[in-house]
Amino acid sequence: SGQSGPATEALAEALRRRDDFVHAIAEMAAAQADKAQSGQIAAAVDARRYADRAVALAVAPSIELFELQGLRAFEAADANAARAAFAAARDLAPDERRKWYGKGASAVVDYSRGMVDESANVLQRMTQDLPKDDALGQWAQATLLAIDDHAQKETLGDGFERPDVGDTWAGDSDAQLKAEVHAGRLVFRSDKFTKGEVVWERRNAVKRGKNFLAVGVTMQQGPNHQRGNGDFTGLGIEVQGGNGNVDLQIRLGIREGKPALWWKDGRDQDKDQEASGWRPIVVPGFDVAAAHQLELRVVPRGDPQAKQFALHASWNGDVVFRHDLKFLTGNLTPELKTVLFAQGASRSVPDVAFDDYRLERRKDIR
Repeated sequence: SGQSGPATEALAEALRRRDDFVHAIAEMAAAQADKAQSGQIAAAVDARRYADRAVALAVAPSIELFELQGLRAFEAADANAARAAFAAARDLAPDERRKWYGKGASAVVDYSRGMVDESANVLQRMTQDLPKDDALGQWAQATLLAIDDHAQKETLGDGFERPDVGDTWAGDSDAQLKAEVHAGRLVFRSDKFTKGEVVWERRNAVKRGKNFLAVGVTMQQGPNHQRGNGDFTGLGIEVQGGNGNVDLQIRLGIREGKPALWWKDGRDQDKDQEASGWRPIVVPGFDVAAAHQLELRVVPRGDPQAKQFALHASWNGDVVFRHDLKFLTGNLTPELKTVLFAQGASRSVPDVAFDDYRLERRKDIR
């Protein structure tokens, strides 16, 4: 199992005394893998190096060490080495059930290389050959479901590497203020606001709201942006109801120099004051002049059959706000819009740029 802190130091000391201690080398591989999962990218390379050394120094070929080597190679993005290690583990296995670990792991490697049908066929045979209560068979079934779920998703991006906005985006202008592409970014910049808001949406983003998964963008306020008096720039999603009113609106960005989120979720039929409002966002080390990665994502909650979602708002990769959604469910059919916006008081000066827009959605299958 993976080690950390004092345990890792103990392993390191053991290896300083005896650098061919296979058990300690294997444990160090697991410890480095734990570090890699926490975001220390270089640790994935170290984990793979320790796993390779454990295999090389073993007195006799070991199924467990080959499996370890395959996992660490896969995490280090070396599909060929991972498949070779899992194949070696399979060939050493003493019975059919143990062989299925190597076969199943190899199927996942093949899936990562685009061999979807071949991988699914192997996993399907696993579910048929292994008992229903077998943990490995249950893993195969869960992996098949994940593959099917992934096949229903698609990702769209826009890096604004073109001379003008084009037809992909539509929006409004505010006197002389409008969207334009400059140096590979979508920019809202002018002498001053007149009406006080500019909103541009990605055309045909999500035709049915139930298919929305996530939207993200990188935003940076420029040196000429005038802060105060209600200025607010950022990323949003919204859905209009049958009466033309906005029934769902989430906006994440910088308001008056600080991170902020505005939300409205459903009709306020009962005058529930919590149905909408501002939420302060805490971003450690926040620098108003820096580029910021914003994301709005929905994740399933509760019973999958209930088709209920929770909203996760992220800032530079960290979730900074969570909310159980009422209006946006797995049954919502109206269009969901993804927007980039700038607000400000009349005659205030906007200067904000957007880049690396990305949208995740389910394919529109009735």
